[in-house]
Amino acid sequence: MKICVIGLWHLGLVTSVSLAKLGFDVTCVDTVKKIKSIENFDFPIDEKNLLYYFKKYKINIKLRSTENTFVKKNIFWLTNDTKVDDKDRINYKQTLKDLINISQKIPNNSIVIISSQIPVGTTSKLEKNKILKNKNHSFFYIPENLRLGNAINNFLKPDRIVIGTNSKNKNKLKIVKKIFKNFKCPIYLVSAETAEMSKHVINSFLACSITFINEISQISSKFNIDLNHLEETIKSDKRIGNKSYMKSGFSFSGGTLARDVNFLNDLSSRYNIKSKIIKNIISSNNYRKNNIIKFILNLAKYRKRILQIGLTYKKGTNTMRRSFPYEVYNKILSIKPKLFSVYDSDLMQKDSQFNLFSKKKYDLIIIFKQENNLVSLVKKHSNTNTKIIDIGRYINKSKKNLINA
Repeated sequence: MKICVIGLWHLGLVTSVSLAKLGFDVTCVDTVKKIKSIENFDFPIDEKNLLYYFKKYKINIKLRSTENTFVKKNIFWLTNDTKVDDKDRINYKQTLKDLINISQKIPNNSIVIISSQIPVGTTSKLEKNKILKNKNHSFFYIPENLRLGNAINNFLKPDRIVIGTNSKNKNKLKIVKKIFKNFKCPIYLVSAETAEMSKHVINSFLACSITFINEISQISSKFNIDLNHLEETIKSDKRIGNKSYMKSGFSFSGGTLARDVNFLNDLSSRYNIKSKIIKNIISSNNYRKNNIIKFILNLAKYRKRILQIGLTYKKGTNTMRRSFPYEVYNKILSIKPKLFSVYDSDLMQKDSQFNLFSKKKYDLIIIFKQENNLVSLVKKHSNTNTKIIDIGRYINKSKKNLINA
């Protein structure tokens, strides 16, 4: 089976490499500049095993620029990254226009899979588009389920697969399902609208969980409750589960969760539905974020030497796109430019800009990220008067001078 993957950022590269590992003939398409970078193994983002598998299965991968005509393939998989602005919203008109333009270039009567992040109703609009109707494509929406730092494993070993389509072509559906024939997980075949909505709901539910437990942590702090123990007891309930987002910490960021919350909030406004919980997820999250920033900056004003541990969006990736720790870093840098150091193992070797770490003692250490040597790192660079702000609760609470923001 031959598959053409269009759009090579995180989603597209992970999809391409994973399909190549599964033995498919994969053609990867993007701009000339992006293709040249990938040919030189200069990837736009770090991801566990991405470069390793790309080199290992390169025999199954062909790189092509969008300037070339799309060659005939069984399947065209659209994985363009949907850009999110600083208010966690996408330019929907531009996103739809881009999908239409790409679909126009695809040979007639093709299978078109979309995994780019799109609002509910988008697939239906593509199907009804006057220009695309004559192309006779069969559209499928398969929501991506990637998590930075473990994306390839999530692609190859998912909890479930959702295939959304309104196509009545049974042969094309059979071809799409064949991609996942060796996957040992449930496959849900639903309408395109159901699949699109499922992505919004899952991300909004996770966002709600994060804001909820952060509010609970603020109440719990008034009663000296051990938040780690509280998390364990909550997760022990099977109705909530061990993998639930019940670890309090800093606010969610990165744009992904907030984007889907905003989608649902916009739909509520459009149809005059008073969705009070959905409406307040973002405001509660921003309240938490602003409180943490205020708390840190108030302490930082009176400290001579400050160390921040963690800058990237999460452990295992070098991206700082919409990263909350990076936002805090810039805030502190503006008031303590000469007395501020940062440590992040995902950046230290790759970006000289952040090689600011020294071996001195610090009187304020802010922890945003789990590091393999975190406890010894903190011990080595602190003294009896060092204040430690452990945002993500990575260190035992009994440690002296430890503050949970």
